[in-house]
Amino acid sequence: MKICKFCGEQNLDSRTKCSRCSVWLEEPVISLVQENPLGANGFVLDVHENPSEAPIDITVPSETAYAVPLYLVPTWKFILYSLVTFWLYEWYWFYRMWNTVKERNALDASTFWRSFFGGLFSGELSKEIVKLLNAKEIPHKINPIFILISYITLWALVKLPDPYWLVCYFTFLPLLPLVDGMNEYGKKTEWKLPEENIRWWQVILVILGAVWLAFGVVWAFFPEEALDFPEGEKTSSATEESSGAAEM
Repeated sequence: MKICKFCGEQNLDSRTKCSRCSVWLEEPVISLVQENPLGANGFVLDVHENPSEAPIDITVPSETAYAVPLYLVPTWKFILYSLVTFWLYEWYWFYRMWNTVKERNALDASTFWRSFFGGLFSGELSKEIVKLLNAKEIPHKINPIFILISYITLWALVKLPDPYWLVCYFTFLPLLPLVDGMNEYGKKTEWKLPEENIRWWQVILVILGAVWLAFGVVWAFFPEEALDFPEGEKTSSATEESSGAAEM
């Protein structure tokens, strides 16, 4: 049996790639012969372990060969969208990441439910991303257990009284190593990061979300002041109510 050095999967001796993560079980001598004219399937490579043997032309898929493209987002955008959308963007990010690793790691799993319960499966997602990074020999500092515990703990802090529950908005912090790792994976596979600018409709959503977030912060720190009217308005309102009652 051949054991994969990246995911630990046991494979038959006849296999050249891992049946789980598709990483080469043996390192052949690879020399680039020509670029595939079709483009979508990657590059045609001349692979042979013994130079005296006849070369074997195979096609190694590049990132463009996958049906699900990489979803990359700059770190600052991930933080901004997470804050102003109140976790909704994190669910979307979980969904895109699970679709990405499902195809590249040949997983048989439901991406919808793993995204819906993203926090509970954040540790598993971290492990799958680590497999992608290890396959490209990309250094990282991802600890799946730490990410899982940190994310769930921050979510649970929503039960704290005002204003301490606000710390639950920082659930994006444990996910930052995953975002950075995927961005490095994109650079390694020559997949460009999206442009830094924000579209007009994104600007509107960010402004609306920022206003709502600011209101929530004020409410958490000053709940009574957020509802109280100025003294003059309270007096006039009370006078109107009393006069209305007298008329009746």
